[in-house]
Amino acid sequence: MKRLNLNTKISTFIAMIINIICSFFLIYFSFEGYKGIEFDYNTGHLIFTTLSFICLSVIMQNRSDCLFIDNNLIRLSRIGSRRKALVFELLKTIFYVFIYECIGTISVCIFAVLLKENLRAGDIAMMFILGYLIKLFLIIIQFIMDRIFTHNIGFMIICLLFLTLLLAGSGIYYFCENAQDTELTSKLLILNKLNLINYISISRTNYLTDNILYPLSTVIGLNIISITVLFIKIKKLNLIPKE
Repeated sequence: MKRLNLNTKISTFIAMIINIICSFFLIYFSFEGYKGIEFDYNTGHLIFTTLSFICLSVIMQNRSDCLFIDNNLIRLSRIGSRRKALVFELLKTIFYVFIYECIGTISVCIFAVLLKENLRAGDIAMMFILGYLIKLFLIIIQFIMDRIFTHNIGFMIICLLFLTLLLAGSGIYYFCENAQDTELTSKLLILNKLNLINYISISRTNYLTDNILYPLSTVIGLNIISITVLFIKIKKLNLIPKE
């Protein structure tokens, strides 16, 4: 168990370093001030935004202190209540994602100053809040899928979904900008507004909505719903390792 904890600490440290490196390249590949990943196919932004999220997903996937993994079922049984254990897990998840997002945001600010890139305090604050809440929602969904199905399935689906939705946001944007069919473009624009991943970027958010309270309230609501579902389902989940 000690070896597992050491491996987890090492993987977490490496993931944090990669997160900082990703922050550098996000600033490096910005040309008119950093406002998050834009709808344009900026390959640098696309790669390092996705890589940063994958590292977060890896950290949460490989946590050795999770009470709902095979190695810790004895600890779980000692607590005596799945819902009580789930509260501990949610608090740890909220903390880990918060720290990870803080490190990424602080690194972005530092590199923006060093590389003399424009960065508005209001933009970075809103990207932090939206990015944190959206990533927290995705990590909770990853946790749910790993409990319902098999270990690692949630990690693979969530990371693939993150990249797909990032690309879909840009694809729909380009189609709407160049298409002549106004009826179709209006429907696709609505679809793009429903794409939650778009709102990790203040640039995309400003294009999609005039009132940032709409995506903010939506993602808060989704987090509440996902947590509620998790508390309802946790009593019925089979925690015995699946062969």
